[in-house]
Amino acid sequence: MKIAIGEFHQETNSFNPFPSTRKDYEVFGIHKGWEMIHSADASCALKGMVDALSGDGADILPTYRMWANAGGPVQKEVTDEFVTAVSHILKANLPLDGICLSLHGATQSVESDDVCGDILETIRNIVGTDTIIAVSLDLHANVTRKMVQNADFLCGYHTYPHVDFYDTGTRAARLCLAGIKKERPLYRRYVTIPMIVPASGFTTLDGPFADLVGLGESLVDSNELTDFSIFQMQPWLDVENGNSSVITISEHRDDTRALEFAQKLVRMRHQLKPALSSVKDVIQLAENRADESPILLVDSADSTNAGACGDSAYVLQVIRECRSAIKAGMALCCKPAVEKAFQIGVGNTGRFLIGASLDKVHTQPVETDAYVQSLHDGIYLQEGPAKKGLKNNLGRTAVLKVGNTDVIVTSDFLLGPGDLQLYRHFGIEPLLYQLIVVKACTSFKAGYRTVSQHIVYADTPGAATADLCRLDFKKLPKKFYPFEEISEDMIEVVY
Repeated sequence: MKIAIGEFHQETNSFNPFPSTRKDYEVFGIHKGWEMIHSADASCALKGMVDALSGDGADILPTYRMWANAGGPVQKEVTDEFVTAVSHILKANLPLDGICLSLHGATQSVESDDVCGDILETIRNIVGTDTIIAVSLDLHANVTRKMVQNADFLCGYHTYPHVDFYDTGTRAARLCLAGIKKERPLYRRYVTIPMIVPASGFTTLDGPFADLVGLGESLVDSNELTDFSIFQMQPWLDVENGNSSVITISEHRDDTRALEFAQKLVRMRHQLKPALSSVKDVIQLAENRADESPILLVDSADSTNAGACGDSAYVLQVIRECRSAIKAGMALCCKPAVEKAFQIGVGNTGRFLIGASLDKVHTQPVETDAYVQSLHDGIYLQEGPAKKGLKNNLGRTAVLKVGNTDVIVTSDFLLGPGDLQLYRHFGIEPLLYQLIVVKACTSFKAGYRTVSQHIVYADTPGAATADLCRLDFKKLPKKFYPFEEISEDMIEVVY
C-alpha cells in the first residue's frame, strides 16, 4: 500500500485584524518530504499517522507540512504554496492507495471561507475516487459539506484541553487502512447543528460535554461504534457555511448515534456558556484569597490559542485604576515595550506604553513607569502535558515590574499561553503570586490544575470574547445560536 501524508494547520479568528502570513508558518518550520516527519514533535497527529501506517507495513509518501498558530485569515499565497507543492508530489506518484492529512478544519483565507474543503477537493480531483482519504481535525473544526464529500474519514480530537493529537492521527490512519483493505463495511453519518458556543464554556475534564464524549468512547469500546467525532465549531470563525457537527463511523447502515449526540448537544447549549466576572471583582477575590494558591484570572478574550493578538493590557489597567497592591503576574505581546526595555537596560526605570501594539480595535495601551527586571532571548520549552518539549520562540522578551505586578512582554507572538513555562522560564513562579493572568480558553487547565483550583473567567475585551453577541458577525446565518434560539428540529442529517 502506498499512502501519502501531509499537514496544513491553522485555526482562524475572523476578528483578528492581521492576516496570517508565511512568516507565521516559518515559526514552526515549513518542511517537505521526510524532513516533515523528523521535524514533528512526538505527540502530534502526523507522528500518530506515521506510526500506525508503518506498523501496518505501508509505503509512506511524505508530501508537505505547514503549521501555524491560531490567527487572522491566511494569505492566499500561503494556501497556494501548500496546494501547489502537494499537488506536484501526488501527480508524480500516482496511483495512490490512500492519503492521510492533518488539518485543523477551521481555516479561513482572505479569499476562501473553506480552505480545508478546497485542499481536499483539489486532492480528490488529482487522485480520483478510489483513493481513500482520511483526515485528523481539531475538535473546533467547521466541518463543511465540501470536506465530507471529498474525504472518506474525518476524525476530531476527543479532548479539550487537547492532549490526544497523536491518538487522533492514529485513528485517522487506521480508518484509512480499513478503507483500503475493505475487510468490513463502514458507514458514515454526518449531522450539522446551527450553533456555536464559546471555547471557554466547556471541557472534556468534567461537565456535560465531557459526559457526552465519554458516552461516545464507551460505545467505541463496546464496538457499537467504530469511530465518532463531536465538532464544536471555532466560535470566532465568521463564514457562510458554518456549523457544529457530529460524525460517526459504524458497521451499521442505519446507525442513529450521530443524530442522538447532536440532540444532546443542542439540549446542553445553555450550560456551555461560562460565567464572567469583572476584573475588579477578581482582583478583590485575589486580595482576600482563603489559601496560598493564586487566583487564575482567565483573559480568554485575548487568547492567542483562539486567534486573538495576545497584546491586551486591560487587566494591568484595572489593577492600576483600583490602586491595588496585589502581587500579580501577566504576559502579553508588546514589541515597542521590549525595544525600550533593551534600550534602557536591566535595573533601570522608564516610561512605557504597554499593550495594544497590534489590536487597536479592542484594547488600549497603558502608560506607566516600569522597572526593567530582566531581559531574555524569548526561547523556552513547554512543560505540557500538551505538546511537552515544544520549542517556542517569543522573540526578544523583557520582564517589567509595574508596582507589584510583573509583566512579561514579548516582541513576537505570545506562544504557549496555557503552559506554565511561559511564566516559570522567565522567573515568575505562579505559586508565589496572588493573581496570575492566563490568556487561554481551556488549554491551560491540563497544566494549571497542579497550581490552583481557583479559576475565574474574567469579562475582558478582545477578538476571542466569550460573549459572542458582542462581535460583528456578518456571514453566519441569522438562525444560529447564540444569536437566535434554536431547537432540535433545526439539526440536519446530511448523510
